[in-house]
Amino acid sequence: MEPGSPPIVPTSIAPTSNELRIASTDMGARDSQAPVRMDVRRLARLVFYALILPGGSAIVFDFWLGLFPLLTLGTMVVVFPIAAFIILRSTLREMKNVIDQVAPEEVAPEDADVISDGFVAEAESTSAAGADPGRPSVKSSL
Repeated sequence: MEPGSPPIVPTSIAPTSNELRIASTDMGARDSQAPVRMDVRRLARLVFYALILPGGSAIVFDFWLGLFPLLTLGTMVVVFPIAAFIILRSTLREMKNVIDQVAPEEVAPEDADVISDGFVAEAESTSAAGADPGRPSVKSSL
């Protein structure tokens, strides 16, 4: 901001897309690529097929067979934990993909060599010193 210029005052409390773009470029984000997003359609399909469809069909069959609460309760006892596991696992996978694209993990090559060389040297010295034969050595587990 140059001296004498008017201060920049946001016009709304929630930032607009232009303000978000400016903020993201200031923080070193990728300028030329499209924003990375989670695949919400895939997650919505999982919710539908793993939770809504079995629950809805259980309610329909319950009324059709005249067993109203029994089939619905039995189905939900089985479906809820399985659906929760599937949906949460898929959501975490989507979040990991987004994080990997936005901020990939970088390891300096010289640091990786020093760490691996130190670990291998320690493993060789342990196995040469006569480690317990019943215990697997570090080198064998690599």
